Amino acid sequence: MNLFVYGSLMFDVVWQRIARTSNPTLPATAHGWSVRSLQGVSYPGLIPAPHDSLAQGLLRTNVSPAALARLDAFEGHDYLRQLITVTMPDRSPSSAWAWIVSPAAMHLVLPDPWDADLFARDS
Repeated sequence: MNLFVYGSLMFDVVWQRIARTSNPTLPATAHGWSVRSLQGVSYPGLIPAPHDSLAQGLLRTNVSPAALARLDAFEGHDYLRQLITVTMPDRSPSSAWAWIVSPAAMHLVLPDPWDADLFARDS
């Protein structure tokens, strides 16, 4: 299974702690999505946005069912796993699962984009 990750799971130390595995990664982008800061936490959420919006992230490939179960538990009830289309570096489309902010948690979304560099410095 392929997963599009855009926040803390882009960082290998976080990925390996949760997934307990290494997976091949490729840079990927998702058109029509935005990575936004969330109220009171250091990690982001992915929300629908105008088509010209672009979410930067990684495609983690060949994720096992066991790792997926651990990742689903980590993401919790504020996120839903949804199949989206991402664009690869060669501009080809690919399907990937991503955790998006659930409708019940949309009140946590802030207007600010999430800052991966700030997360890396503060973590």
